[in-house]
Amino acid sequence: MVIDKLSDISPVFLYENGIRLIVLDLDNTLSPYGNYTVEHEIKRWIAEAKKLNMDVVVLSNTWYLRALISKLIVKVPVYYMALKPSPFALWKILIRYGYSPDETCVIGDQVFTDVLMARFAGTSFVLVKPLSRHDGPHTKIFRILERSFIAEKIVSSVK
Repeated sequence: MVIDKLSDISPVFLYENGIRLIVLDLDNTLSPYGNYTVEHEIKRWIAEAKKLNMDVVVLSNTWYLRALISKLIVKVPVYYMALKPSPFALWKILIRYGYSPDETCVIGDQVFTDVLMARFAGTSFVLVKPLSRHDGPHTKIFRILERSFIAEKIVSSVK
């Protein structure tokens, strides 16, 4: 599923579809790349998911200090240096929280990290549009590939 922003998918919808663990990406999903701000709308979204007794965590390829600061801002566990698209960090989280892949949804902004990791781990996923056009140098390359990949998928699904 592809959506414009995180708040376009309701935590209630996820809950009603059996999701109990939400794994969020950090950069350009929760906050713009290189920025520590998180919009109130996103904080409310996380609070709503928690009210439904859903577990919400952040899983990122970011470094320790950014993860620590982000944890203080969003008030959920933040796991860093995940080496996405490898599913190993996600599998550790599933084991730690006691959920199956069927009860888990990964939400992120990159096909070649977030979506692939979710696919490798057997979880569902939601792809959101990036909050910012600003990306790290390595991510810029993936964005070019993503655009052609997504365009190809759209064209092939119409045939």
